[in-house]
Amino acid sequence: MCVDFEILQIRTGVDKLHAAGIKGKGITIAIMDTGFDYKQDALGNAIGPGNKVTYGYDWVGDDYDANKEGTVAVEDDDPYADCSIHGTHVFGITGANPTKFGVTGVAPEASFELHRVFGCEGSVADDVAIKASIAIYVSIPASSQHISMQKFFA
Repeated sequence: MCVDFEILQIRTGVDKLHAAGIKGKGITIAIMDTGFDYKQDALGNAIGPGNKVTYGYDWVGDDYDANKEGTVAVEDDDPYADCSIHGTHVFGITGANPTKFGVTGVAPEASFELHRVFGCEGSVADDVAIKASIAIYVSIPASSQHISMQKFFA
């Protein structure tokens, strides 16, 4: 199936926002999802001050699955994952820089926080999702938090 991204942006009004110069500059959007493959030009390639992704955190690690007995969340400061694509997909729709394919995210000039709350497979426990949500709220209370739960809570 071929998707015409220009038509999608016209139908949603994103083309009008972009034409008016509204592209997310000055806002921070937090995405809580599976891991993120941000190591590509369209998504900024890096995390830290001055980058598209200003902050990232992995709340669980690759092996985490709240459905499996005894699974322990292993936290680290890099939300990168290439074992699942949903977080990358959501990040791209929300904030991709213009690509050679003519695709641009809704808010390409926004800053982003990426919070990984799913392992490579399975679900997330309520306590992990709540802990990440609180951290996001404390970090950016006046901006947008996008919780895209492709999978279910345990």
